[in-house]
Amino acid sequence: MGHSGGPPRTIRDAIDGPALGLVAADDADAPAEGEAALTETLARAKRYSEAGADSIFVPFVRAADTIGTLAREIALPLNVLAVKDVPDVAALQRLGGRRLRPGAGPCRAAYGAAMKAARRLLEAGQYDVMLEAAADCPNFNALFGE
Repeated sequence: MGHSGGPPRTIRDAIDGPALGLVAADDADAPAEGEAALTETLARAKRYSEAGADSIFVPFVRAADTIGTLAREIALPLNVLAVKDVPDVAALQRLGGRRLRPGAGPCRAAYGAAMKAARRLLEAGQYDVMLEAAADCPNFNALFGE
């Protein structure tokens, strides 16, 4: 790495190159709800902030009151994952959330539509579900040029 003056003191010191954003991700395997999880997340966020993170990503947090507490107590912009039961964008903004990550949601939605269309074709011999889903899809060749 291109830092000078000895080993980096923080993650931010170790980043070499143009203005890169550093997002600290809290442990995705840990539950995001409950008092113990909240306390641990706040402690980690403080360490990430001190290490130079530009924002924090807390996956799987769903409860509005927890999101609000995280947004108020953490000095970094809060990122949450768009999963079931997460408040909508307007509510997240009111709570102090700054970023919403779709994660694998768009891919899962596409695969779900493909599975639904395949099931209809296999079970009923009909392709209406496929055509209906495809009607909203752009012409991909046009997107990439001729």
